[in-house]
Amino acid sequence: MFRGPIALISLLTYPSLAIPAFILEDYAGLSPKQHRLEIALGIPLLFWLVLTTLAWMLWCIYKDAVPGLTASLSEVGSDIKRQLREASPSRIPMLLSVFAGIVLLGAGILWAWYYSQR
Repeated sequence: MFRGPIALISLLTYPSLAIPAFILEDYAGLSPKQHRLEIALGIPLLFWLVLTTLAWMLWCIYKDAVPGLTASLSEVGSDIKRQLREASPSRIPMLLSVFAGIVLLGAGILWAWYYSQR
């Protein structure tokens, strides 16, 4: 119920940000570079705001619907909860690898920016 629409919103986010920026950067024809940059970033950020609001609205609807959908399910005992915790994989290695990837990406962007200024 939640993953399908949020995946679609995520897939629509990048094109809705990139395509208007590319079109405005190439065909806007505005002379001051700062003004052209403001418009090329402002319109995609408006699309991003709309899609983020849509994702937030979807999350609120989903969060309100879950108790009604799960009300008929039976309660799980503490012995089964313990078994589920033992069987579930730890998310710490995955989170560390994501964090390391973000740090490396940031370092690469800083490196590219530094050498482009030379």
